[in-house]
Amino acid sequence: MKIIVLIIVTICCINTYVYAQEVKQEQALLLSANAGDAEAMYSLFLLLYERKKGGCEPTHADCAEAIKWLLQAGELNNWRAAFVLELCYRTGCVGLIPDTQKAIHFKRVYEEHRPPPKDSTEVISDGLFYMQVVNGVFYANDSTQSEWHARAIKLCRGSDYKSLMVGNIKPFLINKGSFVFGAPTLKKQSIQVSLSRGYVLCASSKLSEEATIQLLKNNGHI
Repeated sequence: MKIIVLIIVTICCINTYVYAQEVKQEQALLLSANAGDAEAMYSLFLLLYERKKGGCEPTHADCAEAIKWLLQAGELNNWRAAFVLELCYRTGCVGLIPDTQKAIHFKRVYEEHRPPPKDSTEVISDGLFYMQVVNGVFYANDSTQSEWHARAIKLCRGSDYKSLMVGNIKPFLINKGSFVFGAPTLKKQSIQVSLSRGYVLCASSKLSEEATIQLLKNNGHI
């Protein structure tokens, strides 16, 4: 019996501590938000919104407050808030009514104020990688000169590979939307592409092209 009481007391103490920490965090964010800190405004939106576990409606006090801070953060060009506002004004969420003009506005704010992209790689499966290259140069008829090729060869440990490009790729990169052997090449001249995104399938992988595309679709990658 004493053990049960001790467990109950311990749980109560933990819950009280967690609640106290949340209150302390909210007060600190509120102080910064009221001072004009847009990042604090967005963090306050998240804190208040998550209390409703995603079921936010403007009639709820916490949700109305959350939406207020989200809008203020967006008006101050906070890129995180702008991303949420563009989505919600486009599809309707967090109690906001769809509004095409506002969605376009906040999409522009997001694109202008988001951090610049960085080179990155991610392991998707054995011998399959997602790759992002910033300001990569692609060459006519010679893919081996490109930064994309250098990174892909390193990922595949020197073996051959195929590329599947996604995203906003220049139309004259001939392999957009389908696998090609090696790196992308141009029909004419060379060009610097601000952001290249796609998948590298190493020759050593047991995945076929068809199985790879199905895997990427199933996991929401494409």
